[in-house]
Amino acid sequence: MKGTMTVQDLTTIPSVPNRGSTTSWAIHYTPFLDAATGGLADGLIYGMQNANTGWHFFGGEKSPPEQLLSSDDSTLSQSSVQFLQESLGSLFGLQGPAHQKLVSAWSGIMGFTSDTLPLVGKLPSALTGRDGQGEWFSGGYNGYGMPSAWLAGESLGLMILGQSPREYLPEAYLISEERLRERLTVARSMEYLSEA
Repeated sequence: MKGTMTVQDLTTIPSVPNRGSTTSWAIHYTPFLDAATGGLADGLIYGMQNANTGWHFFGGEKSPPEQLLSSDDSTLSQSSVQFLQESLGSLFGLQGPAHQKLVSAWSGIMGFTSDTLPLVGKLPSALTGRDGQGEWFSGGYNGYGMPSAWLAGESLGLMILGQSPREYLPEAYLISEERLRERLTVARSMEYLSEA
């Protein structure tokens, strides 16, 4: 599934504080299809603020289904960019994007797992089908890459160096033979989709 990411500058607005060192956002809402535009809003907006610049990194998606379900991340959904500008402004009680400066925008492909948790750690040869101990992975953030990837990546780096992951990395994120065998299966993925 494709997602859109924006960087927005609200630093000139006095009512918008810099919470970059303490706060990230994950906003859940009921997904909806906008009949007027054909845009499908996926039900999740996520973001964080850079503590140094004050810029907001704000992502989500509201675009036609054929764009949302595309694996081509070379194109950018302008309807998603506008939606994200309106959503960030609304979070701080602002009307319209006039107060905001769009610094940049891009799209990317999101990875999902059947147990809805990221995968972090060493890939076992039983999974890769290759001999060796040098393959590591951090991904499958299920749409929560912005608040999760930085710290998971730091923990992965420590594990590669033979150290323990950071205490804030949930144990449930770690790759294990049991998790791969019992919770990350095609059958489990289909079960998850049928419940959605």
